[in-house]
Amino acid sequence: MKTNPNENVRVLSSGSCLTDAEITTLSSVMGDFRKIDQFDLDELSTATNIPVEKLINIKSSIETVKRLYYSFYNLPSIRSPEDAHNAFRFLQFENHEQFWLGIVDNGGRLTSRIKIKTGSTSFALLTPAELFREVFKLQGHRIVLVHNHPSGNITPSDEDLKFTKLIAKAAKLLGIELLDHVIIGAYASYSFREHLLI
Repeated sequence: MKTNPNENVRVLSSGSCLTDAEITTLSSVMGDFRKIDQFDLDELSTATNIPVEKLINIKSSIETVKRLYYSFYNLPSIRSPEDAHNAFRFLQFENHEQFWLGIVDNGGRLTSRIKIKTGSTSFALLTPAELFREVFKLQGHRIVLVHNHPSGNITPSDEDLKFTKLIAKAAKLLGIELLDHVIIGAYASYSFREHLLI
C-alpha cells in the first residue's frame, strides 16, 4: 500500500502557512519531515530562513498526526495485508526501528498491540521464547508481526527473512497461526504473506 508523500507534507504544513518554497527548502535540508525531532529548531531556522515559530507548529502537527493514527487505527480488523498496514501505519513516523506484536481473535479483530523491541538491533536481541511468552500471556492463537524501516526502504533484509522463517516454524510447532509479518516504510509496506514467504 502506498500514500502520496507530497500530500502528507502539505497536510502537515497547511496549519503553519508554509509556502511551497519553504516546503522545498525544508525537504532538502531534512530529507524527511518525520526527522524534525533530530534537528535543533534554532539551527534549522538559520539553515532554512524559516521562523522558529513555524517550525514549532510543524513539529506539533507531526505529533498530532501520530496521536491521531494511534487513536483512529485502534483495534481494527486484520483480514488482509492492507488491514495490517493500516493498523500499524503510525510506525511510518518513527525514527527508530520498532518491533510490534499484534494479537488477532478468531473473528479477525485486533485485540492487542504490544511493542516488543526498539532499536536497530531488535531482531538480534529478540528470541522466539520472548515473543511467544507475550503471545501466551495474552492467550493469543493468531498473531501478526510488524516492524518499521525508518530508512523508508521496505525491502526485507536477510535478517528479516531469517527471523520470519524462524518464527513461522516455531509458531507452527506451538499451534499459533502467523497471519503475516509486515514491514512499514515511509509511504508503503511489505507483506511477507503477500509475497508467499509465510
